[in-house]
Amino acid sequence: PSDTPYPPFQVTQGESYVAGRGDGSRVVIDDANNPDTRIVINQAIGHLRRLTVRNGLAANAAGVNCFRSTCYLSRLYVHNNVYGVLSDGSILYLDRSRVHDNLVGGGISVAASEFHISNNWIWSNGNANTAFGGASLQDDGNNFSEFAFNTVFGNRATSPAPSGVSCQRPITLS
Repeated sequence: PSDTPYPPFQVTQGESYVAGRGDGSRVVIDDANNPDTRIVINQAIGHLRRLTVRNGLAANAAGVNCFRSTCYLSRLYVHNNVYGVLSDGSILYLDRSRVHDNLVGGGISVAASEFHISNNWIWSNGNANTAFGGASLQDDGNNFSEFAFNTVFGNRATSPAPSGVSCQRPITLS
């Protein structure tokens, strides 16, 4: 059932699909007894759709951590984690999702990755002591990356860092 919280999990090989039902219900990834990162996709291909990912509150925990993987994330609610979505050395597709209230670290952190982030709502991430608020973007320099048609507002970061979107090098924003 959609109200039952499921524990955190890892995808470590092959290709995995995790999705809520097509009737609009959502699978909730949360475990009050385990504050670690909720979903880790490590050197694999992960497809996540219609999930609520919340309460990853341990130091450096993320709602979704994509590490050296290809991650397809769609229609997620990622909130109340240290970081919302982390991507390191990966290919990240994030669309039609809500990333909000990840107050300790920030919303979306992309490092040395190809990314395609579009049609998301990104709000109320970060705080006055974080290095970024809404999104910190650093592509891999080899491929086309995009950050398009996102609504970004009400994020916070340590001054002089931008609270909305921080780009480590010029990229296409639309």
